[in-house]
Amino acid sequence: YVPLPGNDISIVWSVSKEMSTALPTGDPQAFCNAVADAGQHSLGQLSLVSPVARFPLSRIMANDWIQPGLALIGDAAHAVHPLAGQGVNLGFADVRNMVAVLQGRSKFSAIGDPALLRRYERAGREAAWAVGEVTDKLRALYLHNAAVARWVRNDGLSMMNRLPGAKAM
Repeated sequence: YVPLPGNDISIVWSVSKEMSTALPTGDPQAFCNAVADAGQHSLGQLSLVSPVARFPLSRIMANDWIQPGLALIGDAAHAVHPLAGQGVNLGFADVRNMVAVLQGRSKFSAIGDPALLRRYERAGREAAWAVGEVTDKLRALYLHNAAVARWVRNDGLSMMNRLPGAKAM
């Protein structure tokens, strides 16, 4: 649930392909009831303020983030599953990396110089890959219903949340 002004929220509900096709998207109240059930009615009665949109989520990473005079930033360069809400943070990191690279350039170096832009790409590619790996693994963990997966989701993640070093990592 993403809070919006007033009493509105935006919902990103990540489900399996099978469940996605079974959701009652044609009946607004039935869909609201399904959302409320999934959230254990923690928000009470729900109603739609906009149409339901359904689309597949996928992880992507551009092969090349840069070309002479061009740099891809944010979701244009990489997209991760929204499960952990890290896509925007990766985009902000891209902007910070680009600013740092441009501020540190020689006065003889053109802004669009591929060698300069490659520094930006190197600074962000590994982090984007790592966040993509973590969100993919978390997604798999939440889609799996085995006892070990339930333990890791509940007790394991709670323990990690109480360990500052692990949480920071």
